[in-house]
Amino acid sequence: MTGSVALEMRPPLTGRPVYELAHVGKTYARNQVTALQDVSLVLNKGSFSAVIGSSGCGKSTLL
Repeated sequence: MTGSVALEMRPPLTGRPVYELAHVGKTYARNQVTALQDVSLVLNKGSFSAVIGSSGCGKSTLL
C-alpha cells in the first residue's frame, strides 16, 4: 500500500492566554475542607490540556 499524508499547517500560537487562573483556592465552609489551594493555570490558544487525578482530588472543583 502506498500513499501520502498531507500535513495541516497551523498558524503559530500567539502565546496570549485565553484562560488564566492565578493563586486560586476553594475551601468548603461547612466542613472546613480545602479542595484547592494556591492553584495557578494558564491555557493558551490552540493548546490541549487534561485534568487528571484520583477521586476527590479537586478536578471538578477546578473546572
